[in-house]
Amino acid sequence: MPNKKMTSTSERIDKELEKISQMQNRVKVLKQRQNAVERKARTHHFCRRHGLFESLLPESAGLTDEQFKSLIMQTTANDYGKSVLARIMSEHKESG
Repeated sequence: MPNKKMTSTSERIDKELEKISQMQNRVKVLKQRQNAVERKARTHHFCRRHGLFESLLPESAGLTDEQFKSLIMQTTANDYGKSVLARIMSEHKESG
């Protein structure tokens, strides 16, 4: 006949392991929710930026990805574009 104390200890261990498993699942679900919120925010950010870009240059809507990349590189990814960005960033830091 099994010892009652051992059985109750074994049952308690099983219950605690189940609690651990449930908590791990809760953490997993929370991480998934957090990732979804962050992904949605990134997508919104990109869409808003691209919409602004197309509102300023409506002709760019028909560009292929490669053409769009070339446009960005030729117009902004150069010394002049970098200096403009640096100036804007420094103005932002000074005002903030």
